[in-house]
Amino acid sequence: MYDAQTLRYFLTAFEVGSFTRAAEALGVTQPSVSAAILKLEARYDGRLFERSRQGLKPTRKGQELYVQLAPVLAQLDRIEGRMLQKAPEVLRIFCQPDILLAPYAAALQALQRARWDLSLQFCDAADQSDIAFVSEECLPPRFRFFPTRRETYGLAVPQQHAFALQEEISPERLTQEPLIGRPYCPNADLFLRNMAEQAGRADQAELEVRERFAPVADAVHDHQVLDLVRAGVGIALVPKDHVAGVTGIKFVRLAGQTPQRQIGVAVRKSAHAHGLAQDLVQALISALPQQPDVS
Repeated sequence: MYDAQTLRYFLTAFEVGSFTRAAEALGVTQPSVSAAILKLEARYDGRLFERSRQGLKPTRKGQELYVQLAPVLAQLDRIEGRMLQKAPEVLRIFCQPDILLAPYAAALQALQRARWDLSLQFCDAADQSDIAFVSEECLPPRFRFFPTRRETYGLAVPQQHAFALQEEISPERLTQEPLIGRPYCPNADLFLRNMAEQAGRADQAELEVRERFAPVADAVHDHQVLDLVRAGVGIALVPKDHVAGVTGIKFVRLAGQTPQRQIGVAVRKSAHAHGLAQDLVQALISALPQQPDVS
């Protein structure tokens, strides 16, 4: 049987989808991770990953090994922590309501794999956190920003909506459509204000937003936005990635100038946060997809 370190290499590679990013997350060399995977594939007589320029795709055998292995290693970590009687360090995390955590899931798993003594605690406000998943314009004071991705906004519409038959929609056509409000999202507000200004009443932009684009519902986070769109309540302005893989919803581009945002990881500028989060944030960023959003 291989040692726990070899198995951790496999789990991290599975979670981040790349030998290189797994090595960065674990603080080892890429050949070390590749060699560990080759040993496991030889032992289990089959490939655990399909390799390509796009990254790693787990085979059926690789998926089965991950499902069986992940809870076992997690239990080993808990046993070691209890035996060492070491209190876990707490890393406080905040996530903006208009940022989905799904793209960060593998990275968070990799962090916990690398630091079994780390306890993640989610906060309601960015200024209470050590690490925050935020957009650049919402960066809290005394935080350092590490950009990870630029996102383009467009329309999320129900699959049965007339707009779903088109690839691009003129913003002027939204004035008669029921919109789902995202009051927590500055990009959505900015976009609506720009539309009001383009309508020729720049001095009454805020009033125009309320009169012409009054939402039929105000959501409290983007998961709720997508649920409301899927239910046919209305349409919404959302980042393109939010719609990827969501059944019952189609993303439609907006003609002309569309809003974008830079999202990333913010780290508090304090001795505690810096000491606790510096290496972890680097591992987190290395595990995230870095490709720019393409409309």
